[in-house]
Amino acid sequence: MKTLKRVLTLPIPLYLNIFIVIVFIGILSYFIAGNNKSAPALSTPKDEASVMGMCDMHIVRNNNYQFIHPILLADLPDESSRLLPLKSQLMTLIDQQKSQGMITNASVYFKEFQEGGWFAVNRDEPYNPGSLVKIAIMMAYVKESEEQPGLMDKKIYFDPKFFNEIPHQTYEVNALQPGKYYTISELLHRMVEDSDNYSTGLLNKNVNLEIFKKIYADLDQPVPDVHDIKYQTNVYDYSKFLTVLYNGSYLKKTNSDM
Repeated sequence: MKTLKRVLTLPIPLYLNIFIVIVFIGILSYFIAGNNKSAPALSTPKDEASVMGMCDMHIVRNNNYQFIHPILLADLPDESSRLLPLKSQLMTLIDQQKSQGMITNASVYFKEFQEGGWFAVNRDEPYNPGSLVKIAIMMAYVKESEEQPGLMDKKIYFDPKFFNEIPHQTYEVNALQPGKYYTISELLHRMVEDSDNYSTGLLNKNVNLEIFKKIYADLDQPVPDVHDIKYQTNVYDYSKFLTVLYNGSYLKKTNSDM
């Protein structure tokens, strides 16, 4: 679907086949690239994938079929000792930021797909997901469009009465205009790439809640109550959305790749 060409272009840095998911909740948002020269040198990569059969892996499968159960994601049970120097550097940085009053807390989840290694800092620390829910909302629409091919061209009316119910944003450049119709494709593009509150509000209001909740259940996560403003998640659970997009294991591969 060409209309999704820009919708699914996510700002997720990939270097040397190392996939990094780092979420800092607080004032600081900090991303680390796998080829950062300031990071400590790592030892020669060990083929951790070769020992997968010798340990208890955490595997999440797609159980929506009768005779097959495809793997959505799989994780080694323990942190990679090879990545501990990088973890140590991150923990030092976090402590420095906390002592300076720049942040109150931070969580990091780092995973490299090629070798299967990972490490985490405060992995299970709960946070309000805020705008991070946008990825799940996007996936719900794309998933539904796989059964309804014309869904992305469907238009949603921006009711002026709804305008005052949406949190206003600090920028209004090329903003949505109340009283007009917008395609779902355009709203998704604005929501993900521009973090547009108006687009997000319209999409949230019209999302298929059954599909939205099923995504969480399929990825072995607590199903959120959309009316509970206190719903919380953690960096590991959130990384699952990005992992299945990278693996092409939940949406159709052509949609994950767009």
